[in-house]
Amino acid sequence: MPGHRSVAVVVRDGAAIVVGDRRVGTIAMENHEREYAFGESEVRLLTTIASSMGVALQSARLFDETQRLLKETEQRNAELAVINSIQQGMAGSLDFQGIVDLVGDKLRQVFRQAISASHGSTTTPERSTTSTRTSTGSGSTSRPRR
Repeated sequence: MPGHRSVAVVVRDGAAIVVGDRRVGTIAMENHEREYAFGESEVRLLTTIASSMGVALQSARLFDETQRLLKETEQRNAELAVINSIQQGMAGSLDFQGIVDLVGDKLRQVFRQAISASHGSTTTPERSTTSTRTSTGSGSTSRPRR
């Protein structure tokens, strides 16, 4: 139309998404058709949504951290259980070869569990027969291990 001038109107309001004391993003709303499109209630709603998003992000981060710490704690508990089992076996036997056999058995058990866990398997492989040789100063002894 002659004599008519086109004016682009863009109205934008936004709210920061904050996690802790860090700004991690912004949520915005726009209206390309009219000025003063958003009132106080719309801006307040947008601010509430941004706050909720910040809380949700913080909760997700804390959940991940808790899961990581739980896995570390479970690993430490398993390690301590093996050590405790070895100590109990050592307390019950002063036989050097018996202690060596006990430690070897426990280490094989730990390695099998680690291999099974890394392959997603719930079964443990059968024990193979091996030979353990120990030198005690008075000579070598050899005994088959199952």
